[in-house]
Amino acid sequence: MDANTGHAFGIFMASVGALRLRLRRRLTLALNINWKSMFMINKSVNPDEWAGLMYELEDAHEHLANLIADIEKNPEFDEVDFQVQLAHVFSHLNRAWHRRAIVGELSDEKWEAASFFPTDLSPI
Repeated sequence: MDANTGHAFGIFMASVGALRLRLRRRLTLALNINWKSMFMINKSVNPDEWAGLMYELEDAHEHLANLIADIEKNPEFDEVDFQVQLAHVFSHLNRAWHRRAIVGELSDEKWEAASFFPTDLSPI
């Protein structure tokens, strides 16, 4: 599947999110897509993993708000500051993306790898 097809499929799957899981699985199988990689953890079945996912998103939100505030109030804000702070935000977002489907503990090695930009996420 190329990037455009993957993007269109992602939009399509989001629009049919209310469909029963069985039908969503049939759709992904019919389109020759690994459906297991398409589903993420959920709060009721994976409460510990969900808490980790939400931590990453909430921390990214907080750091992005701080970055925006720093840029607006500090006339001396420079590219180095911007790079460091934005890289930190991206690290949280990257880990959130990787953690969406991880059940169980996230080892130090996996945590480090999950901090890098995803290779399975295309910009929209």
